[in-house]
Amino acid sequence: MTRVAAAFLAAFLIPASASALTCAPKERLERLLQERHGEELTFQGRQSNGDQLLLYANGRTGGWTLLLRPKSAPHLLCPISDGGSGILHLSSLPET
Repeated sequence: MTRVAAAFLAAFLIPASASALTCAPKERLERLLQERHGEELTFQGRQSNGDQLLLYANGRTGGWTLLLRPKSAPHLLCPISDGGSGILHLSSLPET
């Protein structure tokens, strides 16, 4: 995901506050994504307000889940969106 795409998601698709989302304990949701859907953490980025965006994806099926990890409640993950036919373009990300 490019920085432009991440900025678009942050500006237009993510609610202004995590309180508008249904959230779950981080460990429980991560385990569910890994065990039930075969998704692994693929992208993690920090928004200007300190919240984190996490993208979990399954490279075999193309399934993905976009989550918000609020700065004010780092023990929670809040699902924002998901899909079943994604293509990951890692070459567009800078190396760290």
